[in-house]
Amino acid sequence: MQSYYEINISKNGQFVFATAERSATSESSAKKLFKLLKEKFPESEGYKVEVTYWECAGHFVSHRLLEEEIK
Repeated sequence: MQSYYEINISKNGQFVFATAERSATSESSAKKLFKLLKEKFPESEGYKVEVTYWECAGHFVSHRLLEEEIK
């Protein structure tokens, strides 16, 4: 399972940008990035920095299984 933190930046209620999945994959990296973004995008200038934690699951699919399905 791949888990990551997504950090969203908005200004005056309008979306500005969000971090990529690979930007913060641990709590410690998310905290560092959050602190940096809060400094660069202050609330006093209308910015809002929000964090969402995502958990994603996937599984390996055998190419043989897929080839059998196509026949």
